[in-house]
Amino acid sequence: MTPYNRVLLVVGGAAVIVCLATVTIYLQTNAANDTLQTQQGAADSAAALGDELVTAVHEQHDALGDFLLSGDPRPLARYRQAVVDEGRVAAEIRAEAGNLAGVDDALVGVAAENDAWRATMAEPAIAAIQSGSTAAIRAAIETQIAGHQSSDAAISRFVDQLDEVAGEFGSRFDELDRMRAAATGFGLAIELLAAGLSLWFVRRYGLAVAHDSRRRGQASAERIAIIASLRQLRTQSTPEATAMIVAEAMDRLPGNDAAGVFECTGDRLLALAIVAMPGFPIQSGDVLSEEHSRYLLERSGSGPWAELLVRGPGSSEHDQRLAAIGIRSRAVAPIQADGELVGLVALATTDEDHARHLVEDLPAVGEFASVAETILAPALVARRGRGEKRQRIGATIAATAFGSVFQPIVDLGTGTIVGFEALTRFDDGQRPDVTFATALECGMGLELEAVTLDLALREARLLPRAPWLSVNVSPAFLAQGGTITRVLAQRSRPVVLEVTEHEAIEAYAPLRQTMLELGPGVRLAVDDAGAGVANFNHLVELRPNFVKIDAGLVHGVDGDPSRRAVVVGLIHFAVEAGSQVIAEGIETEAERAVLIELGVTLGQGYLLGKPAPADAWVATIPRRVKPVPRQPRAVRRPATRAS
Repeated sequence: MTPYNRVLLVVGGAAVIVCLATVTIYLQTNAANDTLQTQQGAADSAAALGDELVTAVHEQHDALGDFLLSGDPRPLARYRQAVVDEGRVAAEIRAEAGNLAGVDDALVGVAAENDAWRATMAEPAIAAIQSGSTAAIRAAIETQIAGHQSSDAAISRFVDQLDEVAGEFGSRFDELDRMRAAATGFGLAIELLAAGLSLWFVRRYGLAVAHDSRRRGQASAERIAIIASLRQLRTQSTPEATAMIVAEAMDRLPGNDAAGVFECTGDRLLALAIVAMPGFPIQSGDVLSEEHSRYLLERSGSGPWAELLVRGPGSSEHDQRLAAIGIRSRAVAPIQADGELVGLVALATTDEDHARHLVEDLPAVGEFASVAETILAPALVARRGRGEKRQRIGATIAATAFGSVFQPIVDLGTGTIVGFEALTRFDDGQRPDVTFATALECGMGLELEAVTLDLALREARLLPRAPWLSVNVSPAFLAQGGTITRVLAQRSRPVVLEVTEHEAIEAYAPLRQTMLELGPGVRLAVDDAGAGVANFNHLVELRPNFVKIDAGLVHGVDGDPSRRAVVVGLIHFAVEAGSQVIAEGIETEAERAVLIELGVTLGQGYLLGKPAPADAWVATIPRRVKPVPRQPRAVRRPATRAS
């Protein structure tokens, strides 16, 4: 072979080799391109179907939240359909892209986590709502809260699995590097795109779930800490102060923008305490409209609830005001006492993400309501009771549902009627002392005294003019010099003010000053002497014109030496103070005889005359009762009254 031929052979062989190599590279490149194009198609399908899978899962959570917030069955149908869609889309992803590394493992992890969520959280909550049991609802939601800690560990394992999937994609990148010399730029771009899309699909769904679960777990831990601190709170001096510490603790819940505690006052709600963002339309002390109050009270009758606020023509004016400042949802729980609704606790948020999960805060809100029931409900119940009593007393005053009767005060020696005591009788038949005590308890005692005294003075004009008029007044009413001066300005005869010994008097000087200002036409008597808490203090400090011996000492005085001894002591003390003695509750001739013997000059009781309207006494005046003859005598001294 000639050198030329050898050269030609070498060149030709080289050309063949180059051609073969080129063909090989071309074939490899085409094969790689075909593979990458196939994987790209699979990745594109996985990405598209992955969006559908994420949408199906999110739709389950959103639909369940809407169902729990509203109780409307339509979101529940959306939830069921979304569960079906999740299974269908997962199957399609496996069919289209099951050969992509990590996709099947990611699907298994996603399915397991969502199946667990449905089994332990979603389905029990749905069953609880459908049962209508408040306790079951609260227990199901609390199960969700308790499940956060365990689900958080499962999510952490899922995240680790995703990291492993991401690591496997690194080997894919290495393979792409080895193929770069033979693969075309288009094929490389396809591979990178496929790998990127696959990684995006797994990362997008998996990390979102992990982040969301961690957020919920952290929020649950914060709620538990806040509720634990709230349980250490104590009742404050007023319901408003107690409500404020509850509202401030509620305001510390994650994502919260407003918290309030409300009191039920009839058919309206009173805001006891509000802690809220600037511009919030409700402030402490505000009374909610009747329409808004009725809505909140009706919804709270079955336990804690939450709802999303929707702006639109169908929403109330109040809800539109809330929506206008950004409030997206609210949660409310009742405060009850013996099964009766006495108040509400509520919170609201502007955070869109928090609004979607506000139902998870219902157990926390319910816990706040439980604590409020312990430290606040008794005060609200007591105040409601006072309010109802005020309504009754106010209605009694407005309707003048009372009248005056008059009982004679008689000179025991001559039987002459020297005075009348005005007594109030209420139309409902309630005992006067009970009604006056009720009025005093609810802060209307002085008002009731004023109107009953005013009526007694007007009706007393029908009585004969000679006897004086005795009326009962409390020390507090007497101390209000201006009021009693105004009322007594219409008197038509001398008046005796009877101050009961049952009420302690903190300061005697205002009473003495009032008596000086009223002048000589008004005298003073100490009522129920010997039966009250003040003992002889009233006698010493007030120096009354009359001392009225309590009926409890008079009853049976004829047969009880100890009663006679106390009566003698009171008579002696009264005489020393310059006062006359009036014995109340005389019902028998024997009692009257003994009292006269002991030195009592004036008496009052059924034996001497029963209480009657003023016009009943007109035809009987002048009237005398049968006198009991007696010898003038001095008051017995203690040394001789035991005999």
